[in-house]
Amino acid sequence: MSDLRTKIQAIVKAGSVKLNEPLSAYTTLKIGGEADFLVETNSLDELSPLWRLGSSEQVPIKVIGGGSNLLFADGGFLGIVIKLKQAPYEVVTEGESSHVRFPAGYSSHLASLKMLDLGLSGFEAMHGLPGTLGGAVYMNSKWPKEHYQTSDNLISVTYLDEFGELVTSPKANLQFGYGFSSFQNKHNLILSVDFAFQKADPIIIEKKHQEVAAYRKATQPVGARTAGCVFKNITVEEQTINNLPTPSAGYLLDRCGLKGKRVGGMLISPLHANFFINDQQATANDYRQLVSLVRRRVEAQFKLNLIEEVDFVE
Repeated sequence: MSDLRTKIQAIVKAGSVKLNEPLSAYTTLKIGGEADFLVETNSLDELSPLWRLGSSEQVPIKVIGGGSNLLFADGGFLGIVIKLKQAPYEVVTEGESSHVRFPAGYSSHLASLKMLDLGLSGFEAMHGLPGTLGGAVYMNSKWPKEHYQTSDNLISVTYLDEFGELVTSPKANLQFGYGFSSFQNKHNLILSVDFAFQKADPIIIEKKHQEVAAYRKATQPVGARTAGCVFKNITVEEQTINNLPTPSAGYLLDRCGLKGKRVGGMLISPLHANFFINDQQATANDYRQLVSLVRRRVEAQFKLNLIEEVDFVE
């Protein structure tokens, strides 16, 4: 362990290295044990050798951004957690066209505000999201009210591949679906993401921000300690077969009478059943038990197997 520590500290100069760091401080659920090493950096000169070090030393590495859609086990993470620090975005001009390049650790919500300042439309659905743009691309975050997905106006992604090589891939060479990107099946480290935008009246963009914020406040437990939606919605085929009015996973939990159900310190939101709230110093084990209970209830009543959306890391 001391040898690995020496190697990590020899790499990380601009960033920081913390040992036995509680991961609860780095997730929106505020749950999780300690990481052997937590490195905060945005420097390619540090990220690239760290990525290679993980492979050569066979040390697990987990990259995090804003910590939403993420849960670490109570036992922590035996390896290196890399927390991507925020860096400035860049307006890239190519001929007569331009687009915006964001570092992966850039806040989704802040990006929506910055694009408003520039009079650029395309990130209105990001308003109020607690995560980062790298995570949004990884999860292909969506805005169900208008069927928006992060990949809709994505141009390209720059990342380190499993060998630590720098790759820039256009959207056409990547795969995206509901709550899915091909990065979920690869050992890659997303570094930056490029998006296209449309010029628009800032007043119209701001009005859309207000609508998004109002919708979230009315339908989600805004301000509570949650990880976002726990389960993916069911498929249209499953909805049709079961003659259900909506594919919403939250609807299924509601029909099962699960709103307000508690295990330990973890509560199913009385407002939206697909949000679990850490309201009494919950543990990751409380969360896992509640997930298991919900899946059993839904399977018993609807014969449907819910798929988890939150990334549980052991």
